[in-house]
Amino acid sequence: MRVAAQERGRLHVFAVNRPKGDIALHHTPATTGANRLQPSHDVLTDLTGTPDLDPSGAELIPLEDLADLGLSGYLAEGYDVEAAALAPLCRKLDALEGYGLILRSSAFGGRAFTLAETADLTHIASFDQPGTDWSSSGTLPSEAAKPYSAQLASPREARARAQRMGGMIFAAFMVVIFAFLWMILE
Repeated sequence: MRVAAQERGRLHVFAVNRPKGDIALHHTPATTGANRLQPSHDVLTDLTGTPDLDPSGAELIPLEDLADLGLSGYLAEGYDVEAAALAPLCRKLDALEGYGLILRSSAFGGRAFTLAETADLTHIASFDQPGTDWSSSGTLPSEAAKPYSAQLASPREARARAQRMGGMIFAAFMVVIFAFLWMILE
């Protein structure tokens, strides 16, 4: 499997060809925290045969934990992989047992990389993750976005509004004073 330099937004999915007990013995995920599926550097090196991968870009998933969701559902829900890309591989992904390994582009650190298939890993598929569309479609079609489109109040309207606000504040202040005097005089 080849990874291009500066690759972004791709997922590489592997089947781990080791007994569950062997992986569980060396990989003890934390019970809490966002990185509970992140393998240690030693486990990742042992599985891939290279020490050059960043474990923060990897997930080692006990597939039985996915229950009814399956690996295809996990990729669709957790990584927003498009259903059309998953459709031809759903049965294969959901039939995997033991552990699965997901390597995101960030695991390769922006370097070109060739990852040889080993007895411990079988490359199943690679998927693009949708990203934010930062392209512009031109100017905004809103009237509010046009220059000098705000309604400006005339000086007379601004003065009238200020007088109304002042009157309301004075009335509220007087109510508070009368309530205070009423409590004192009783």
